[in-house]
Amino acid sequence: MNNKKMLNRREFLRTLAVVTGATAVASCVPPPTPQVVKETVEVEKVVTATPEPVAEEPVNIRFLGWMLAETFAAEKMQEIIDIFQEENPNIIVEPIGVQFYDMRQRITTMVGAGDPPDVFQSYIIWTPAWAKMGAIEPLDQYMPSSWQSDLMNLKNGQVDGVQYAVTHAPGVEVFFYNKTVFDQAGLDPNTPPATWDELVADVEKISELPDVVGLAQTTQKEPSSFYWWLPYLWGFGGDLWDDKMNVILNNEAGVQWATWAKEWADQEYMSSGIDGFTMRQVFGQNRAGFILDGPWLKGQLREISGKGEAYDEEWGMTMLPAGPGADQPWLATADHQLAIATQSPQKEAAWKFVEFLLRKDIASKYYEDLGMSPSMKSTYDNPVFAEDPYIQAFLQAADYVRPFNFGPEWPVVSDFWMQALQEVLNGRDPQEALSAAKTNIETVVPPMA
Repeated sequence: MNNKKMLNRREFLRTLAVVTGATAVASCVPPPTPQVVKETVEVEKVVTATPEPVAEEPVNIRFLGWMLAETFAAEKMQEIIDIFQEENPNIIVEPIGVQFYDMRQRITTMVGAGDPPDVFQSYIIWTPAWAKMGAIEPLDQYMPSSWQSDLMNLKNGQVDGVQYAVTHAPGVEVFFYNKTVFDQAGLDPNTPPATWDELVADVEKISELPDVVGLAQTTQKEPSSFYWWLPYLWGFGGDLWDDKMNVILNNEAGVQWATWAKEWADQEYMSSGIDGFTMRQVFGQNRAGFILDGPWLKGQLREISGKGEAYDEEWGMTMLPAGPGADQPWLATADHQLAIATQSPQKEAAWKFVEFLLRKDIASKYYEDLGMSPSMKSTYDNPVFAEDPYIQAFLQAADYVRPFNFGPEWPVVSDFWMQALQEVLNGRDPQEALSAAKTNIETVVPPMA
């Protein structure tokens, strides 16, 4: 029998009543007020110091160019350099100004000494020679692919298909005429010559003025003389060589060109015995009726005249009339270029500076301040250029630029050519002088097989 005491119904109900009542009483008693215990706990905090950012060492690059030595341009060029350094505080640009006619020798000497500038201005006729001597860095690895279609005159910086320089300012030329001189000569300052015969008539009329010539022209023996003489040689139907590099300077057309130059010099229709800078002074001082030159002339004339922007009203622009041996005008280009020295220890920083100089906003400033044409085609989308007759004249003239093969030997070739011209101006028979030049040129540039 189970010994556990069993509760009967009455006892169970009595027990349940006691438990229920106790619970009810307990629920009427307010709960105890909780006590807030304040306890200070010391926690050991481990702090890991954030290292200070390591400052990049400043990089120094040297930029050498003739625009840094030009009185009308040096201050503006420095402003552009200052903008670059504000954007790139760790790249310090040291500007070095060298006169244009001293540039080629200065670069050659610095390269020979193993101490060239990192970035420098090059010229369309210098780049091939510097590439041949290994002085300048191939730029293909740095150039954005978009430049293939956007950069003007891209091939002018190539040698054997390799890009050694990029266009900084295209140098296509136009025919400037002096409105003040026109007025003095009794010519309509708003009607420049449209044909070769009209040009000859205007030059004759202008040259009747005292101490004034019809055409401001250089006759110096310098490599850049091609810029002012090739268009006239082409205008008579001549050229230095054919497509197989056979020298044809002494053909009938070449002799006609040299004979014309002699006649105009003898009749004082054009200046003689002066260099490219002096001929600009002649025009800017209202002592010549015409000059063939590039986009940089506007800034130079403002300085030469001493009248600043007001002098812009005293000259106009037109297309060089087609010569007597051509059915259209032919023009040369003298691109200003940028190159990086092969020996530069800071090629990445140098390229960053080159990219900056070609950037649209900087190129626009370069034009607005100095009149230098931008080198990126897309820059001309700016309404400032679309509405500017000055830049539009050069864009239209670009359609008449004739390709020309300079090659690394050009400085020597040019000397032979200009030597022949000087001899003609001094009385030597044109055929004889040009034939001697042909023989000399073939010693450095033999015809293709």
